[in-house]
Amino acid sequence: MEPLNLSIVDTAWGERRFELLNSDIANLGFAVDLLMVSTLGSDYSPLPGTVVGALSSKGISVEDLRADPDLDLLLPAGRLWVSKDIDPNGIGRIMCVEIPSGGIRVDQIVLQAFRSLPMLEARGFNLNSICLPILGTGSAGLEVEVLLRPILDGAQWALRVLKSAKRICLVEINPESASKMRDAMDDVLERVRITVTKGPLADAIRAEIRVQIEKLGVGDEKAYKLVVQLHRAISEDAPDRDIGWAARYLRDYVISQIEVSESAKDFAGNRWKAIKSKGIPDWVNAYIQVLSIFGNESAHNKANAAIPWEIHSNDLVACLFAIQRVLDFWLTWRSPTERISD
Repeated sequence: MEPLNLSIVDTAWGERRFELLNSDIANLGFAVDLLMVSTLGSDYSPLPGTVVGALSSKGISVEDLRADPDLDLLLPAGRLWVSKDIDPNGIGRIMCVEIPSGGIRVDQIVLQAFRSLPMLEARGFNLNSICLPILGTGSAGLEVEVLLRPILDGAQWALRVLKSAKRICLVEINPESASKMRDAMDDVLERVRITVTKGPLADAIRAEIRVQIEKLGVGDEKAYKLVVQLHRAISEDAPDRDIGWAARYLRDYVISQIEVSESAKDFAGNRWKAIKSKGIPDWVNAYIQVLSIFGNESAHNKANAAIPWEIHSNDLVACLFAIQRVLDFWLTWRSPTERISD
């Protein structure tokens, strides 16, 4: 499942991910160690259109879990509790945040929920993957715009502090709402949306990439996802987000295929030394670094102190060219016969 939006957080343990997904939070198709939900006070009615209702349809009663929690906390601005283990292969535990009527101090309640996560980690709870909807927008009826910033701030803080957390996913089932949340997330992160310049050079590079995509094949899931990302990147109205993500995904795919060790992947200096040790020339290494730079610009928060502080559309043409050159390298590298004939 590809995220609609993504924020990469640099931590002492490498890169961690905050993702926006368009999916059913009660049926994500991957294991969720902690599912964060909210209720209006202590009302656990499984109403249609709410996460509590969706969980009830899957046979999980939030009200029953509340009767015997593993952890129950009364916080300055609200209350939260954490269930016992439910299903390690599905939803491991549920954290329920009880929001007072009227959403009083809801931003503080949301931040406190994230601030409590290190306590759970200290108790040995598995927090590898954490998922949540926009808390408070169900039965509490609060506005998405009110909650998105505290969720982003809290999630990014948690990813920096928690050693075990690899990803935090914000999930919205409605496609139209998810699309609006994607753009709202860019606004909160102060990202400038730019579309790549049209013209003969950009069109020629796109044409080359289309030919290379046909040669890639989709023999495995990673290759299929790469092809999907590249198709998005070469569309004429592709924003910098999609081009940068394709660059990042291509970088990660190539590095994984040339068998760079896991310990080297998270740290740039180690990564480049490991790539060079495989006999890959410096100029190809430089193109891979260009993919990293543009990918990071698309996935990280913007640093307004830089000059210039935004990517120009012509810069994205350079990113497309780096994608084309790395694809050309990879198609040759993966075939020993082609390398020998060259």
